[in-house]
Amino acid sequence: MPRWGTLLALLAISTGSVLVAAGPPGLAHLGTLLWDNAGWLLLSLGGLSLLATVAPKGSLLGPLVLVVLGLVVLGWPRPEIWALTGGVMAVGGAFLLVKQPITATNDPVVRRSAVLFPRSFTLSALGLGPSRLYLRTVGTRLVADATWMAPPPKDVLELVVSCWGGRVELKLPMHWTVVAGRLSATKLISFEGTLDSPKPIPHPTTVSKSDRDDLIRARVERYGTPGDSAALVVVHVLGFGGVVEVTR
Repeated sequence: MPRWGTLLALLAISTGSVLVAAGPPGLAHLGTLLWDNAGWLLLSLGGLSLLATVAPKGSLLGPLVLVVLGLVVLGWPRPEIWALTGGVMAVGGAFLLVKQPITATNDPVVRRSAVLFPRSFTLSALGLGPSRLYLRTVGTRLVADATWMAPPPKDVLELVVSCWGGRVELKLPMHWTVVAGRLSATKLISFEGTLDSPKPIPHPTTVSKSDRDDLIRARVERYGTPGDSAALVVVHVLGFGGVVEVTR
């Protein structure tokens, strides 16, 4: 089940639980409580998002314990704070539940998005890798690790990045070749990494097989080992503001 489907299922379960326990008046009271304390709720979610973005992996437990203890102290004289604390914990648990750190796929097209909350995943392939990889981010960081991904069909991977005030990080095998693609719809987006050719390739299908093989061969001879399966990665970028980083 996709992430959005899992989130909808959790929302339906939570709503049904409130209806069973307290009926329509209880659900209406919960909605009023959330509306009256929307500011605190948004601040809490923003703090969690910021913490998840800047904190190194594996170092979130200590700050989260302090946050929960602070909410407990604040909530001791105010029962509604307990409800908001439970809501924040439920949202955090939902994101942990639907987190997909490793994605194994043989689909020709793979799409991953991150909106406001950071996301990272490891992409591996069953057989051939995807021919197109869409990465979309809005106001946060999206990290994709494809260092163990199998080569795409015809040895060409089109990476389509949509970045709106965020950051996209893609990790590729060292011996894969990276070139720029379509960049005309890009404003205030910086690129971090190295390209293997100063000449953009807007349409990879127009490149002759001999030219493509020459680009791939030069990178493999320098960084690859015998038996490595190489690939040409064409990076298309659109959006406004942010950073696109490709490392190998």
